[in-house]
Amino acid sequence: MVADWHTHSIFSDGLGTVRDNARAAAAAGLESLAVTDHGPAAATAGVWREETLLRLIKRAADAAAETGLEVLCGVEANVVGVDGQLDVSDEIYRRLDILAVGLHRGLTVSGGSGTAGDRVKNTDILVACLTRHPVDVITHPGHMFQVDLDALASAARLTGTALEVNSRHGAVAEQVLYEAAKHGVVFWCGSDAHHPRRVGDVQAGMSLARRAGLTPCMVANTKAAFESTAGENRER
Repeated sequence: MVADWHTHSIFSDGLGTVRDNARAAAAAGLESLAVTDHGPAAATAGVWREETLLRLIKRAADAAAETGLEVLCGVEANVVGVDGQLDVSDEIYRRLDILAVGLHRGLTVSGGSGTAGDRVKNTDILVACLTRHPVDVITHPGHMFQVDLDALASAARLTGTALEVNSRHGAVAEQVLYEAAKHGVVFWCGSDAHHPRRVGDVQAGMSLARRAGLTPCMVANTKAAFESTAGENRER
């Protein structure tokens, strides 16, 4: 593993600074790091307001200069409408490197969200989001909110969106992940680190990916995937 593209900082509910996370990533031997703090709708977990996310840009540049790593800034946005509306405007997220989207408890989705067990409604909400926004990755699909991963993978393949194998929340069954992979969707394996010491800790996610039959080249932040795209712009 050479990259961890799902970590949080003190700008949302993380316990370390952007620089702390970058130093931890360097110590773990990573080449690339992303700080993807929660959007403002995440109540006590999110940034105070969406403009706060822009402060990540300078922090990421400073951390990159110090550590020599690629340090990306992004957001883990929340879906707040059944039509795929997010809690971060396109004016903001288009200035960031990564747009990650996840379903989280404690949020009201305008238009009537599905419950945690409403598999069809939750899937429809995420698919609507993919068609409306240039989403780079769906974070921890299936965690807290049931989804049809097969249908979501099919939609994600068409939009070039990755699905995350989350090392903090192992919510996806091996067989379900195996079936989703048949669509040719790209996967990321993220630590979802909320403390610097967890940055790069993706062993649980990679173990699940291997058991599900995913090859290293199918997971975009592995060394094999980086080498296979050498000289090209990596899809993020």
